[in-house]
Amino acid sequence: MALPSPAELSLISWLASRTRAQWSTLANLRGLTPNDSRGLTTAARRLQEPDNVAAALADMHREDLLVLRSVGNSHSLSGDVGPLELRGLVDTREESPQLLCERTYLEILEEIDASASAPEHPPAPELSAGEAVAAATATWASMCQLDELVQAIAETTVSAKDGVANATGVKNLSAELGGGYDIERLISVALHAQLIASVNGVLVPTEKGTSWQSLDIAQKWVVLATSWWATAPWWLRHSVSMFPASSWSSPWAGVIKFHFPLAHSDEALQEWDKGAELVGLLRGRIPTPWARALWDESTMPAKDPAELLAASLPEVAPGVYANEDFTFLASGPLSSTLRLRMDTLAVRELGGLIPRYRLTGASLMRALHRGVAAADILPQVRQASLNPVPPSVEALIDDVTRKAHDRELRTSPAGTVISLANPELAAELLRDPALVVLGLQQVSDQELQSSWPIERVLHTLMGCSYLALIVDEAGIPVSPPTSEVHPEVNEGSDALEHALDELCATIEESARLGVPPGFGSIIEVATKSKTPLEIDVTMPDGTTVTHVMEPRSLTGGRLRGVEIKNSIERTLPISRITSVRPAPLTTE
Repeated sequence: MALPSPAELSLISWLASRTRAQWSTLANLRGLTPNDSRGLTTAARRLQEPDNVAAALADMHREDLLVLRSVGNSHSLSGDVGPLELRGLVDTREESPQLLCERTYLEILEEIDASASAPEHPPAPELSAGEAVAAATATWASMCQLDELVQAIAETTVSAKDGVANATGVKNLSAELGGGYDIERLISVALHAQLIASVNGVLVPTEKGTSWQSLDIAQKWVVLATSWWATAPWWLRHSVSMFPASSWSSPWAGVIKFHFPLAHSDEALQEWDKGAELVGLLRGRIPTPWARALWDESTMPAKDPAELLAASLPEVAPGVYANEDFTFLASGPLSSTLRLRMDTLAVRELGGLIPRYRLTGASLMRALHRGVAAADILPQVRQASLNPVPPSVEALIDDVTRKAHDRELRTSPAGTVISLANPELAAELLRDPALVVLGLQQVSDQELQSSWPIERVLHTLMGCSYLALIVDEAGIPVSPPTSEVHPEVNEGSDALEHALDELCATIEESARLGVPPGFGSIIEVATKSKTPLEIDVTMPDGTTVTHVMEPRSLTGGRLRGVEIKNSIERTLPISRITSVRPAPLTTE
């Protein structure tokens, strides 16, 4: 690692003056990671990197870029430098603002025409009542697909890299969900909305995604839209806040380009356009009424986006129709409550806004594992059905609930214990050649044991058409152990905040001891690379003496090194060191 450059030293000094709140703002605006925030030198180097500066400029408004250009050219200022300092581009501690980045990075600002006029972009016409209903229906259908995606990811292993599912993962999801789903775009929206997360290379539902499924339709949309929109690029969010009623048609790109000249908006706008259509913010590139209410903060009194969406939604179906072939057909969209109930009791054969379900023995066992009491299953099915429940359906429910506890599984130190209702059931399992893999051993007339983990025993038994329940010590069914994770999606944010807390504490401690900003990092690098430094030391009489020396160690509040001029070892108290910088290439 090289010693900090003079520009980096200036930035380090400025960084050391920032408050904890200002550090959080800087980290968010400049995309600092926990690793970037380990020390002043590390942070300064990240902020000085060309790609980081370019990204900061791309997110900046036209007016701020022109002010930055004036600072870079040492011209008189005619604007506010506050936004520039928040982004770590300008130091305002002196009377004249100083740049905190290389001037060469600002050459692109010369291409901005300060005299250009903003293009006109009038508001788009509002959607008609019929178009609003169609938009609300499409929005509801998208939320149903996202709902099903979250459930499928909980039950299917989907490998992903950088938030992009691999081909096998997409294939698995397609098999689980069926046709008619844009899997990649649904995953992208769900990740941005924090309904799912990528953990150790696997997509998993988040706690937010799990709780989101039980909300009513309008509230579901508000959570989805606000979470998804919060991750949009700053230039897009700010442009929309200025023109919330504007169409996203072709002139829209020109408007964004004028207000954010350095934003790489063309390709990104196409992607966010498609996402906004799926989320229900746009209908044919025209903002929906509920999107306008979400975006337009100037409307007084404020309109409730959830109420606007709810007013345009089609009526929900009061229930489903139960059939002799164990299928349940919806006559229209289902409420969140009814959809969750059917998802618990039955297998969804056809997804989307108007789903189709099928009741099976496995789905009923799953319901028991999820905490539905055996005595409640038939009443719940009757409550959901618009017609009398067919005898075949009632017979299946009766058969499964009656036999459910015939085979109970419990975890034991040696693996899994299978308790049977009678000795004949134990003998049946021991005779079945398909269960040889379990290595079953008879403990008693009505008890078997396997060394396999309980979830694998359950899966094997169910695969061989044996109904079985995992129960606790009291005999109450419990959910099978699962590898799925529901992480806190702010895990990265928490790590960053923790890193910033430690960094600010270190800065405060160094200031208390009188150690110059970045001193420790500079000494560490110089010691390893045997690089001479110029070190300014304040003497007891107030004068300043400069030593050119090669540092050797930093211990006990003292810096030990060898002076270059006469090769004499010298020890300097850290509390009296006021400045450290790389020594010139040649010294006298």
